[in-house]
Amino acid sequence: MLLHTPSFVSIAQVAATCGYYDQPHLNREFARLAGCSPTQWLAEEIPSVQDPEMAGEPG
Repeated sequence: MLLHTPSFVSIAQVAATCGYYDQPHLNREFARLAGCSPTQWLAEEIPSVQDPEMAGEPG
């Protein structure tokens, strides 16, 4: 769900939609399963287009 949610939707809104009481509750469960926070996972999964390395430009 995190991958397919527009960037203007917060992780807290995703947590509520998934039935979590709050974002920290989702973060704890996510970290236990994935080994990192949802924010860290998203950063690794969807690199920033402003990152020169990812854009193929010299850093």
